[in-house]
Amino acid sequence: MARINHPAGNSAGISGSHHHPSVKPPPLTAALLGAVVLIAALSAGCNGVGGPDGGRAGAGAREFTLVSYNVHNLFDDRDDGTEFAGYRPGSDSWSSVEFHTKAERTADALRRIAGGGHPDIVALQEIENEHALGVLLREYLPRSGYRWFVMPPAGGSAFRVAAVSRFAVRSARVHAFWYLWRPQRDVLELELDIHGRALTLLVNHWPSKRGGAERTAAQREFVSAGVARRVRALQRDNHEAAVAVAGDFNMDPHEFSAEWAALSLYNPWVDQQFPGSYRFRGSWSRIDNIFLSRAAHQGVFELLSFTVVTDKGFLDRTGAPRVWFPGSSGGYSDHLPLRARLRMVP
Repeated sequence: MARINHPAGNSAGISGSHHHPSVKPPPLTAALLGAVVLIAALSAGCNGVGGPDGGRAGAGAREFTLVSYNVHNLFDDRDDGTEFAGYRPGSDSWSSVEFHTKAERTADALRRIAGGGHPDIVALQEIENEHALGVLLREYLPRSGYRWFVMPPAGGSAFRVAAVSRFAVRSARVHAFWYLWRPQRDVLELELDIHGRALTLLVNHWPSKRGGAERTAAQREFVSAGVARRVRALQRDNHEAAVAVAGDFNMDPHEFSAEWAALSLYNPWVDQQFPGSYRFRGSWSRIDNIFLSRAAHQGVFELLSFTVVTDKGFLDRTGAPRVWFPGSSGGYSDHLPLRARLRMVP
C-alpha cells in the first residue's frame, strides 16, 4: 500500500500493485515489485503559490510541460556511508555549503528550463535521498507549486530517481531489477491526474557504461527489456494508455533491446537537430530521452514541442554541458535537460 498525503494534511491510502519475481536466479532475475514509495505533498506553508497561475498546474490553458533532467550528484550534507568519493561530508570537501549551493543551482536550472517559471512535471535523476529532495523543494523552490513529490525507498545505489509534480499523483510503484544477483537502480512509475486524464510516467536511470560499454551492455539491455514489458502490459490493459518513459538511459535509442523497438514509442529526438544531451570525450550522445506512446503525443495528449535546453549557463565555452563543481562560479550538470510541451486534446 502506498501512502499519499494530500495538501490538506490528511492522508489517503491507495492500493498498490505487487508483482512477485517470475524468473528465478541465476543467471538473471527480474523483479517487478510494487513497493512502498514515498509520495507526499509539501506542507501547507510551502505550496501556496507557484508562479503566475498561483500554483495551480495548467490553470486556464490545457498545456503543460514535462521535463527530464539528470541533475548530476545532488548529495546532501549527511554522511550515510554510500556517497561517492568527493561527496562525503566530513572527509571530503563536501559540506552544508556545497550541498545548499548545489541545491540552489539545481533550482535555478529548473526555473531557466521553464523560462522563469517552473515545469509542471519533472523526472529527476541523481538525487541522493528524500532529505536532499526536500531541501531542494522547500528551501529553493518554495513558490514552484510542486505539491507532490515521489521517490523510491532507499536501495543499493548512491542516488535515486524522483519526480515532482504540480499535478496530483494518483498512484505509484517501484520496479526493482536484479541482474546476476546485483540490484540495478529502481525504475519509478507514477500515474498523474492531468485535468482528469491519466498520464503514466516511468522515471529511469539505467546502468552506466562505467567499466566499459561492451562489458556493461547486457545490464542495460536487461533493464530495457524489463521496462519494455511493463509498457507493453500498460498498453495491453488499455490500448489508449498515455505513457511517457523518461530519464537517463545511458544508451542511445538504437542500442535498445529488440523488445523495446517493438513498442513503437515515439522518440522525439528524430526531429531534433542538436547532437545530444551528454558529451563524453568530445562525443555527443542522446542518452537522455522522453519516449511517448501514441496516446501521449497523438491521442489523449498532443506533443507541441521537444527541446534540448541549451540556454545561457547550460553550456561552457566549448559548447559542452557546463558542470557545477564546489568552488565554481556557475554551471549546472554534465547532462542537458529535456523539455516536452504537451496539451490536452479536446
